[in-house]
Amino acid sequence: MLRLDVHFLTGVFRAATVAAKERAEWPPHPDRIFSALVCAWAENGADEPGRAALSWLESLDPPALEAPSAGSRDVCTVYVPPNDRSDGRRELGLPAKLQPRVFPAVVPDAPRVRLWWRASAEDVAHHLPALDRIARQVGYLGHSASLVSMRFLRETRDPVPRFVPAADGVVRLRVPYPGRLGELVVGFEAAKDRKAAKDRKAGKGRKAGKGRGFRPEPAPVVSYRDLWREREPDAFAGTAYGRNWIVLEGTGRRAPALEAFVRVAEAMRGALLAHAEGPVLPVLGGHEGSGPAAAPHLAILPLANVGFDWSDGRLFGLALVLPREHDGLADPIRIELENAVARFLEAGGTLTLGRFGTWRLEHDPSPERASLRPARYLRSSRRFASVTPIVLPRHMKARRGDSAEAQIALACRQQGLPVPEAIEVGAHPYLTGTSLARRRSGRDPRGRGWIVRAAFGHRSLVHARIRFPTPVAGPVMLGAGRHFGLGLMLPVSEEVGP
Repeated sequence: MLRLDVHFLTGVFRAATVAAKERAEWPPHPDRIFSALVCAWAENGADEPGRAALSWLESLDPPALEAPSAGSRDVCTVYVPPNDRSDGRRELGLPAKLQPRVFPAVVPDAPRVRLWWRASAEDVAHHLPALDRIARQVGYLGHSASLVSMRFLRETRDPVPRFVPAADGVVRLRVPYPGRLGELVVGFEAAKDRKAAKDRKAGKGRKAGKGRGFRPEPAPVVSYRDLWREREPDAFAGTAYGRNWIVLEGTGRRAPALEAFVRVAEAMRGALLAHAEGPVLPVLGGHEGSGPAAAPHLAILPLANVGFDWSDGRLFGLALVLPREHDGLADPIRIELENAVARFLEAGGTLTLGRFGTWRLEHDPSPERASLRPARYLRSSRRFASVTPIVLPRHMKARRGDSAEAQIALACRQQGLPVPEAIEVGAHPYLTGTSLARRRSGRDPRGRGWIVRAAFGHRSLVHARIRFPTPVAGPVMLGAGRHFGLGLMLPVSEEVGP
């Protein structure tokens, strides 16, 4: 089996769809990747081994893909000077007339895409050197600002793709086909001849322009199934929490620090209770009688810029997550929660956070920003890393041989999750954007550190990476502070973790 790794060096992919230039393409279509390989081959000598390797590649069945979820960036129109100055304005000494352009882009949850082609070991061994040499010469994919590095490898394990070709699939991806290489070469040569003729004609009275580059006809599409979407609703259902999150996005330039999210969660819960009608149910209020509710209840989770290559930890919003048994859109408790949220937003949607100021929220039913998308936390994985530190379930006592790893395993069992195969703990975070697992000192209220509820006493805070024996579907929240945003776990790549 042949594998191609595509790594987005800036963590952003810029390319427009064929149907709508203002909409970003995701995942990258196999034909776009094949065209980039052909371009690199042509620009570096167009040797015969490379031609034979590309001809063999286009003859294979459509590849399977592994691609993470991705959020689209906001698209705005910008005005840029045209490449072709053949409109006569140069001769008159006038500046170029600016043209409107849009540059759609997506930010994937992980900056990597993989493709697999099924082929015999002999053919892979024969063509792999030429294909890998071509792949290493590809500098960008889509827009020239989408810098990439590519590598072809021999795959010896069974892949775990997300997109697989299927006649009943709903995802449409353009793929190369036998003869695609010849079409690209012939089309490029014809465009080069037209440009040369245009330059000769323009050279009689004015400077020759660059001309318009070659734009190939779109390749035909193949139907793919998205296995993540199909299996996630029925994936390992050990978690006690639902998947229909209510997302509230923060507005304004300033947001509370991620380390202060417990204060945000407390204020959010108080605002919901203040706008609830009738007696407060334990599943929403978190209390039953004079103590905390024993059954799972509403959790308020931070949605922050965490886990990407250049994350800064900025808090973009929060999510309201109900237990799984009340997660249905027609469930009475779910409806009561949505009504309380609506009344809160009608009243201004502002949380008062004491010395942390105020924070205004608005409902975002379909967030485009990657950091706000629940799908980041809901996908299945064997490996998870902590976004916010875990409050250990109980005080550690050395005399009984207690350890943080044992307590995290206990927290997993309490949530109905399988016992982890491996647990790695520490004070330092395992994800970019979050911070050291230490409490904020009461003597230094402006210092760094996490705010923890007084009810948790002096229980320890730790960051953790966990590997489960089988894939687990999110959301996964562990520890004593899980209802207030602490112990939130992010699924990570199979290559990350203990």
